[in-house]
Amino acid sequence: PWLSLMRMESAARRRQWDDAEKALAHAVAAKLLDTDSGRRTRAALRIAASRNAAISGDKDLALQAAEQAVKQTPDWLPAVINLAETLAATGHHRAATRTIERAWKSHPHPQLARVALRMAPTPLDAFKQMGRLSRANESAIESRLAVAEAALAADIWGEARRHLMACVNDRSATQGIYKMLARLERRERHDESAATTWLSKASEAPPDPVWLCRVCGGAHENWYPICKPCGSFDSLEWQSVGKSRG
Repeated sequence: PWLSLMRMESAARRRQWDDAEKALAHAVAAKLLDTDSGRRTRAALRIAASRNAAISGDKDLALQAAEQAVKQTPDWLPAVINLAETLAATGHHRAATRTIERAWKSHPHPQLARVALRMAPTPLDAFKQMGRLSRANESAIESRLAVAEAALAADIWGEARRHLMACVNDRSATQGIYKMLARLERRERHDESAATTWLSKASEAPPDPVWLCRVCGGAHENWYPICKPCGSFDSLEWQSVGKSRG
């Protein structure tokens, strides 16, 4: 029976997702995986199938697979992010917004914010949307960052500075936040000296979280079912490279 797991991982590495799901079904039936592991693995394969369908232009199949992934793992970020992106891409903006709002209460994430920002018709609408979204989890750094990003895009300088400085003052600022402050100085005040100061602080700050492979340590901007450097299946986790905050 353990060959089923090997067949599944081999098929996944070859991106033969249907074959991988068949092998997974045999592994689950043989009780080689516990219930939670089986669900997450099936969700990962469904995300892969959803993305393949989207690339080939089959929007219905892409959405169906995305919904199936969330059904398997309702709170798993990769599945939720993929569903929000797929809903937005297929024109289901209200459903995408509801998906993002539900997730933001307990799992705020920059990629969810980016989906919401892309759906907004104007920068001002995006700023208002981020304000509503952040109220579900106001203390999260992701909420502050999302509002600041939207405010910066809408030229609402005071709000952008307020949220970014809140991160600096409570010592949760990352490299990305200091870089945003540099952008703010240039756009609002055309102050290159102040921007350089913030960039200097960015060089010493903790890096922003990324999708890191727990096998090889490879960093990815987005979640993928397969780690590109080492080929490991479902090995990416959202985390910071450094543990300390400054």
